[in-house]
Order: sequence, then C-alpha cells, then structure tokens
Amino acid sequence: MLRGGEPVEVEGLHPDGPYAFRLPQVLLEARTRIGTARMQERLRLVAAILDGSARSVELIFNAAVACNGRDHAVEGSTVTVRQMAGVAR
Repeated sequence: MLRGGEPVEVEGLHPDGPYAFRLPQVLLEARTRIGTARMQERLRLVAAILDGSARSVELIFNAAVACNGRDHAVEGSTVTVRQMAGVAR
C-alpha cells in the first residue's frame, strides 16, 4: 500500500540521467451527502503514474462510501486537501 513519502529512483527515462525523489504526501478527505446523512472518508493513495521524460508524477486516490441501497439519494461529495508535503506549487 502506498502512503506517500516513499523514495523513488528513476533510471533510463530522462536524457539528463538518473534522478530520485520522494512521492508527495497528500491527505485528502471526502464528505458525502446521502439524503440527510453526512459521511466522511479519507481517500487512499492507490497508484502513482510516473512520466520519466517529463519528470512528473500523477497520484491516483480513491475512497468508498457505503450507500446501503441508497445510491439514488447521493446528493454529492466534496473533496478537501487536509495536508500536503513535497508538492511543487
């Protein structure tokens, strides 16, 4: 399981040679409204996609909210960044 902060070493993908970095650490939280109920879930980092030639990384997060057969009543979700480290701004 990825958490963010893991070291990454890249070789053979960039013309300037090898480079290394740590995956950014990002804490995301989703708040979902289902009818009158309000749920809160932390998103999990599930994948990191590396573009070695551009020296960039995309982080993929997900979360699951139990609707208990009330998926028709989902009003919406809001995702909030709670904390970030190692992210270029």
